[in-house]
Amino acid sequence: MNDDFRTYSVGVFLDRVSELLREFSGIFVVGEISSFRQSGQWVSLTLRDQEGDGTLSCFLSSAVFNRIGVALSEGMVVKVGGRPHITKRSGNFGFFVSSIEPIGEGSLRQAYELLKRQLKKEGLFEQKRELPECISSVGIITSLGGVVSKDFAHNLRALGIKVYLYDARVEGREAMGQIVSGINWFNSQRKDIDALIIMRGGGSLESLQAFDNEVTARAVFASKIPTIAAIGHHVDVPIASFVADVSVSTPTAAAHLVNQSWERVLSMFPRYAERLSGAIGYVVDSVLLKINRSSDTIISGFENKVLLLKERLDAKEAYLKAVNPEENLKRGYSLVFQFGKILKQANALKAQDEVLVKLHRGEFSASVLNIDEKKSYEKET
Repeated sequence: MNDDFRTYSVGVFLDRVSELLREFSGIFVVGEISSFRQSGQWVSLTLRDQEGDGTLSCFLSSAVFNRIGVALSEGMVVKVGGRPHITKRSGNFGFFVSSIEPIGEGSLRQAYELLKRQLKKEGLFEQKRELPECISSVGIITSLGGVVSKDFAHNLRALGIKVYLYDARVEGREAMGQIVSGINWFNSQRKDIDALIIMRGGGSLESLQAFDNEVTARAVFASKIPTIAAIGHHVDVPIASFVADVSVSTPTAAAHLVNQSWERVLSMFPRYAERLSGAIGYVVDSVLLKINRSSDTIISGFENKVLLLKERLDAKEAYLKAVNPEENLKRGYSLVFQFGKILKQANALKAQDEVLVKLHRGEFSASVLNIDEKKSYEKET
């Protein structure tokens, strides 16, 4: 047998092993954390076999670890996903981690308590914002395939509230990423809404991992929009509920919370209506009073105008009567006409001229016998 065929240099051998290990990419390994260390840009942990004496060195970057958002400590049982890897320089074998998931009730609770203490110490549970009064628009992050969105809509009062829905998984490996994406989407695309509601139905500690995740918690805390966590749970309050501005236990309770933001205004409507009615009545009475006063002024002015016109008319009538020739004829005067014209001077006539004399009643013709031009009833000037 030719030994040269099986002889490799160190580098070639490690390259060959690395090629063979690529077949194991995308696998999962379950073990108990015997050591855990986070330093600088890298996180390392050692898993040991719960039933045997095998150990596995695991590592991942701090960026990936922060993105996973799971709090770890020694003694937890976890399932890590990734690929085996040999470091060519040192020849060390390890496991390059891309996902971490606590396994079992004990490990889940340990991770939950660890993260809860950490975020509480940082003050993420203390900063609460009040919800605006009269919430008129809300964003909902939940799985649209479930019944929670229908329960919310059914219990929401008909107040014209706009509801924007964002479909996201609320359980499983993709849930955390989709929930965080929904929070970021509303804060960038619908930042004018009054409240952001993250909701799902009841679930166990294991099924609520997306809401007990550090990444989700920090996204809720960073939201510029006031947040409401409506996450059902059996015993432990989800971490996201601690961080949210307001927490309720069910989507129905979230709908009632939105309704309550209108209660103060709605309760004041009867009082406002009464005040408005009184104000309208006062305005109407004031207008009617002004109309009555104005009408009295108009009528009084009109009457005075009529009286003044009547006085002027009476004066004109008296004047016309005074200058009416008929009035003079009644007093015994007469009018003398020649050729249809009134005669004013005697020298316009000569003897034997024919004239017409008009009296108050009747008229007659006369002939001029003689003329006396000197006799006059007017004073000579």
